[in-house]
Amino acid sequence: MQHDQPAAPPVVADGAADRDGMAVGSRADEVLGGDASGSIVRGAAVRGVMFVGSTGLIALAFAFVFRAVGVDAFGDLAVAIAIATIVQNAGDTAVAAIAMRTMVAADASERVRLHAQLVGLRLVVMPPLIAVGVLFALAVYDSARSEMTLVICLSTLVAAVAAALIMPLNVELRAGRASVVDFVRQVVIAVGLMIGAAVSAPILGYAAVYLVAATAGLIVAVFLIDPDWRRIRMPERETVRTVARQASWLALALTVNSLFLKVLTVIASLATTKTETGLFAAATRVTEVVAALSLMVASVAYPLLSRAADEQDWPRFANAVQRLLEGVMLLAGAAAVVLIVAARPLMEIFAGAEFSGAAPVLQYQAVALTFAATTQALVWALLALHDERALVVTNLVGLGALSALGALLVGAHGAMGAAYAGIGGEALLLTVTLAALARRRRDALPAIQPTLTTIALGAACVGLGLALPIPELLAALVAVGLFGGGALLLRLVPTELLSALPGRQAAANTNTP
Repeated sequence: MQHDQPAAPPVVADGAADRDGMAVGSRADEVLGGDASGSIVRGAAVRGVMFVGSTGLIALAFAFVFRAVGVDAFGDLAVAIAIATIVQNAGDTAVAAIAMRTMVAADASERVRLHAQLVGLRLVVMPPLIAVGVLFALAVYDSARSEMTLVICLSTLVAAVAAALIMPLNVELRAGRASVVDFVRQVVIAVGLMIGAAVSAPILGYAAVYLVAATAGLIVAVFLIDPDWRRIRMPERETVRTVARQASWLALALTVNSLFLKVLTVIASLATTKTETGLFAAATRVTEVVAALSLMVASVAYPLLSRAADEQDWPRFANAVQRLLEGVMLLAGAAAVVLIVAARPLMEIFAGAEFSGAAPVLQYQAVALTFAATTQALVWALLALHDERALVVTNLVGLGALSALGALLVGAHGAMGAAYAGIGGEALLLTVTLAALARRRRDALPAIQPTLTTIALGAACVGLGLALPIPELLAALVAVGLFGGGALLLRLVPTELLSALPGRQAAANTNTP
C-alpha cells in the first residue's frame, strides 16, 4: 500500500507544525521508529482501564433497561443493535484497519492530506451498508424494529467519522488519548439508558441514546486532535480503489467472525429449550466483554506491527508478535482463572440468581476465551502482513467447524453442548490461524514454551481456587493473585511491559546520568 499513495495536492502545506512544534504527520515516524514498548503498554493500560469502567457502567445501565422495558422490547432493541454491529463490522471496522495501515506506511508529508480523504471515505462506504441493514429490517421485522435499526445504524456512521478523525492519535501510539472518545460515547450511552429507564421512555428513545452518544464522541474527537487534522474531503478514485481492494476481504472476514458465537446462539434456539438458550446467551455476554478487552489491548500494537512489516524488519516484527502474544495470554489467563473459579457468583451478580445454572457454561467458555484471545493476537500479525484473504479462509473454516459441532452437540447437551462446540471451534480457528501465519512468515511464529507455561500456571491456580474452602469470589482473588505472582517468578511477563511501568521508568530516569 505504501506505493499507492494518491497524487492530489496536499490539503495543507507539507511540514505544517502542530502545537508542540513537531511537524504534523511526522510524530508517528518518531514514535514507531524507536522503542515503542512504553507507548504500547501505557496506551493499552489506559485503554483497558477506560474500557473496564465504561463497560461496567453499560452493564449496570442494561440491568435497569431490562427491568424497565421487559423481555420482548429488550429483544427488539438487541436485534437492532445486532444489525448495526454487523453493518459496522462489514464497513467501518475493516476500512479503519486498512486506513490505519495506509497512514502508517505513508510519508509524513502525505499524512494530513491522506487523513482528510480517509475521513471522507467513511461518508462513501457507510451509507450504502446502512441502507442494506435498514432494508433488511424492513423486509423481516415490524416498523418498531426497523426504526430502531435506522437510528442505531446512523449512530455507527457518526461514530465512524469520529474514529477516523482520531486515527492520527492511534498511529502515533497515543492510544490513551484516543480512547477518550469511545469512553465518552459509552458513558453517554450508559447515562442515557439509565435516564430512559427512570422516565419509562419509549423503546425508540433507547435507540436514540446511541445517536446522541455518537455525536458526543464526535465533538470530543474534534477537540482532541490538532487543528490541521480537522479536515474532511471526498476521497479520490485511487484512494477508494486502494482501500477497497484490501478492505473488502477484511470486511468479509470480520463479518464472518462477528457471527462466530452468534451462530451457536441461533443453533441453541432451534435445537434446545428457551431456558438452555438463555443460559448460554447469558454466559456468552460475560465472556464477550473479556474478549473485547483483550482485542482492544492487542489492537494498540497494530501500528508497530504494520510499520515493521512494511519496512521488512522481520526480527522486530517477530519480537512484537511474541510480546503481544505473551501479554494477551496473561490477560486472558487471568480472566479465565477468575471466570472459572467464581463462575456461579459472577453469573448471579451479572444476571440474577435464576441464571446460576449458566455457571458451568461460563467455565467452559472461559477456556474457549483463551483460544480466542490468542487467535486475535495472531490476526493482527496477519493483517500487518496484508493477508486479508487468509483471514477470510481461517474464519470460514472455524465457522464451519463451529456450526457442525453445534449441530451435533447442542441437541444432546443443551447449553453445555454449545459450550463444548465453542471450545472446539475456537481451538480449530487458532490452529488454522497459526498455519496461515507460518505460511507467510515462519520466522514470526511465537515460541511455544511461554504459552505452555502460562497454561500450566493457570490450570494450577484454577485447581487451587476450586479446592479452597472459602467463598468463591475470595477464592478467585487468591487464585488470580497467585497467577500474577507466578507469572512474575517464572518471567512470563514481557520485559518491555515491566520496563514501561511508571515505577520502573522513574527508577531508570533516576539512574540515568
